[in-house]
Amino acid sequence: TFVCTLKACGDLKAIDKGQEIHARILMEGLLEKNDMVCTALIDMYAKCGSFAKAQGVLEKLTCPHVSSWNALISGYNQHGHCDETLICFQEMQQKGISPNGITFTCILKACGRIGLIQKGEKVHAEIIKRGLLGRDILIGNALVDMYIKCGRFSKAKGVFDMLLHRNTVSWTILIAGYAQHGLG
Repeated sequence: TFVCTLKACGDLKAIDKGQEIHARILMEGLLEKNDMVCTALIDMYAKCGSFAKAQGVLEKLTCPHVSSWNALISGYNQHGHCDETLICFQEMQQKGISPNGITFTCILKACGRIGLIQKGEKVHAEIIKRGLLGRDILIGNALVDMYIKCGRFSKAKGVFDMLLHRNTVSWTILIAGYAQHGLG
């Protein structure tokens, strides 16, 4: 119930109601016991743009999981805070938390937005090392998008050609990227 209600609060930007639920969660001692509730709480605060509170919840967790970190990373990313997205990613790695497909997708989006091609290439190398490129179309699409936004069209096309599965989004990213850069 708390997870669903917190999701609704985040979607509606109803931070006051979310804070009421947070107080109830604390009273019931669920913050230490339920990872899904913690992640939903972080996600709600991040969606509402209250990053200090989201970070505070994350810091209080005794053993945060990748999903908890992803909630904060995704929130920063959705609000266009690319530098904070990358800083949070770095902190997560320093704490020994291994990124997953959602993490990599958010980081690639941030790299594309601010043109950090070197960081994007490092993430690409890590994705290949982990064998995620062929298995996750979201990662593949995020890589193509990042390379397009950074003006690396041959790399974008190379990743596109390597995708085992392509969808409408894959094609649209490539076509729109070419068009936006005058390569009709």
